[in-house]
Amino acid sequence: KADSLKSQLSSLEEVISLAEIYVNNLHNIQVTAKNKYAEYQKLRVGFAENSLKENIDFLFPDRGFTPVIDYEFSRNNVKCSLSLIDAKGNRRTPKITEGGFLQQLIGYTSAISILRLLGSKSFYIDEAFSQASTESKEAMQDILYNYTKNDGIQTILISQSSDCYDKLPRREFKLKFNNGICSLDSVEDFDLNFIPS
Repeated sequence: KADSLKSQLSSLEEVISLAEIYVNNLHNIQVTAKNKYAEYQKLRVGFAENSLKENIDFLFPDRGFTPVIDYEFSRNNVKCSLSLIDAKGNRRTPKITEGGFLQQLIGYTSAISILRLLGSKSFYIDEAFSQASTESKEAMQDILYNYTKNDGIQTILISQSSDCYDKLPRREFKLKFNNGICSLDSVEDFDLNFIPS
């Protein structure tokens, strides 16, 4: 009987040894996966920050803003916040310190960055850049054009004002509203030769 118990004990010790190796390997895989995921997130955030910087610098060249996205992971949830570092090194919150157009530009660029990362090819925007001046809306045409040309993103834009697209090649649908009914009035193609600045 003692030999049988010794044999069972030896088998059990072997199983425990294998289980310890297995648990150790699982731990190493978990640590590696977390590190790779953190690196991946850092690259994604860097991509969004670079896109924001390019667009902000293009439309607000004198401001010298550097966007910084702070993020933290907690129980599979991500919490993000955006700050702008000005030329003097001051950290600013766009929602509090900046005008509506810059906030809209940040939202638009962030959404487009996500679409680019996902490989999506269409973007819908309603009353685009309504807070922008006419000059800023006209400057947005370069940005819209570049996302279409470089990334193949089709922008479906609903707007009362044509300032942010009137020089771009496009298909324009005009709607009319009569007696509480909205209907298609006309469809027109504009094959314009847009030259970005």
